[in-house]
Amino acid sequence: MRNRIFVLGGAGLMGSELTRDLLNESDIEEITIGEIDVGKAEQLVAELDDPRVSAVRADVRDTGGCAELARGYDLLMNCTFFELFEKALRVACEAGVTYADLLSTPTPQHHSQAEEAGIMAVSGLGATPGMTNILGRLGCESFEVPEAVEISWASFRPIAHSPGLLGGMFWEMGPECATRQFFRNGRFIKTGAFEGSKQIDFEYPIGNQTVYYMAHTETVALPKHFPELNFACVRGTWRPAQMDVLRVLGEHGLMDFKEHATPSGPVDVAQFTMDRIWSAKGGELDEETWGFFLDVEVSGKTDGKAGTIRFRISHPPDWRDSATAKMTGIPAAVQAAMIMRGSPIRNGIVDATEYFTDSKAFLERLDARGTVKVQHETTWHKEHVHA
Repeated sequence: MRNRIFVLGGAGLMGSELTRDLLNESDIEEITIGEIDVGKAEQLVAELDDPRVSAVRADVRDTGGCAELARGYDLLMNCTFFELFEKALRVACEAGVTYADLLSTPTPQHHSQAEEAGIMAVSGLGATPGMTNILGRLGCESFEVPEAVEISWASFRPIAHSPGLLGGMFWEMGPECATRQFFRNGRFIKTGAFEGSKQIDFEYPIGNQTVYYMAHTETVALPKHFPELNFACVRGTWRPAQMDVLRVLGEHGLMDFKEHATPSGPVDVAQFTMDRIWSAKGGELDEETWGFFLDVEVSGKTDGKAGTIRFRISHPPDWRDSATAKMTGIPAAVQAAMIMRGSPIRNGIVDATEYFTDSKAFLERLDARGTVKVQHETTWHKEHVHA
């Protein structure tokens, strides 16, 4: 194995940080950036100035052409917008290449597709999902009987930092988000936007924030692999002022991804709203607090004694406008390199909880970067209570 990786969208906001960090892995021999805007990819290649990195024009919508480019690589890493998941998976299946992405919500049909193609597809690398799956597993394995996993994140950045991030906010908080749910006592319970509020004290400079239920896949993955769990959820927030904007937009029906009749003809209201926000604020930077911090709390019992292990994940404050991209791209690069070095555990869709069983190896590689900081503490108490 030559450790060759084909990075779809490798010059985008997240993909470029993943590509940069992969160069820390000395045994990776080749990184090919596949971008529809090949000029953007060539600029990154020139900036990196490393003979292992090259760029090609790749359109994920052209299954055959893209598959031909990716064939023979050890991993196809999809860093494109999550709505392109099905197309990217189709490319990997036709190319016969192990697949991974930053975020996807696979269905049984996707699992069958990968299984029939004879490939492993790992869903959700990065911070959340990804790192939180690994820490959730580590926490569950720390107790004889794990009972609850509560994952929280705070992403502080402008509302229109990139088109993909703006779309992600509308998807997470929109009325049609079918996967916004929590797990309790064997059941998945769907929630509306701004439900399940809880106060979380993140690391400085974000501090104490109110988080709400979000549609991240750890809620499904962790109970699947730890059936003893009676509660699992992911909560999150953006800047409070942005949450106020999203609340108002939602209350007035402006985040609805459906066509509505207007005097001028049918309009996709959510897309229209996003286009207006992007035209006013797209790519705008500011002097407010930036950051992307996480908190993972796992509760359980050992020898009949209840306890909680808490992981607090932070990064250098000077990351500012690159915080979201680095906090996603760096852990994803570590995880992608581990997949390339390893062997497929089975064909079909595999989540990060299932694949990354060696949490120590991941944390050691991440710690060696000297950037993303993971702290943990365990508290033992008489009674176990979770929200």
